[in-house]
Amino acid sequence: MATTRFLCLIWRAMQENNLFPATESSSCSSQLQLNLPRRILVVDQDPYLCHLSADVLIRHGYEVNAVEDGAAGWEELQANPYDLLITEHDLPKISGVKLVKKVRAAHLDLPVVMVAVKFPTRLARNSSLQLATMLLKPLPIDKLLETVNIVLRASSRPTGQTAPPAPQLQPSAQEREQRLLAARAKTIEKAIQEMHRQYGDYCDSVLND
Repeated sequence: MATTRFLCLIWRAMQENNLFPATESSSCSSQLQLNLPRRILVVDQDPYLCHLSADVLIRHGYEVNAVEDGAAGWEELQANPYDLLITEHDLPKISGVKLVKKVRAAHLDLPVVMVAVKFPTRLARNSSLQLATMLLKPLPIDKLLETVNIVLRASSRPTGQTAPPAPQLQPSAQEREQRLLAARAKTIEKAIQEMHRQYGDYCDSVLND
């Protein structure tokens, strides 16, 4: 009993005299910061491919958000910090190139991977975009993961950067599956609408002839 009381007195004295090293909490905070998941924004006008890429990256430990047009992508980049942007070249509202130009004009230190079915020749010569790399679609899953790993290893968070705000809870596997199914249905619906449009144009051209 006397020993316990003696230890309590020592403990209180150490607290009152600030004998605990202040660097301990600081180092713990830094360690937690380093262990934060890397945050990725995926921008792709194809709903299914957009959510499929996000789902794959989430399964491999990344925190991912996915949007389907350039304007929504820019709003997201202004609202939240990210470690990597993966954007399609051909986007509605704001193109992939214009989105990257906005990123560079805002001096956001953000690596960018651009994907496209076909790239304009002049794009490779546009050094002002500072693209980390360019990838052709359709993009194999293993190539996507390999590229993300390489780019993120090459760009670490700057020293002293504050941790990003508390992330939203990542969707569960069931929720991700539902989003993929909904995105696939949306992609199929868009393809059918395009077929109807092309068929209508063909019928109009035949009738006009």
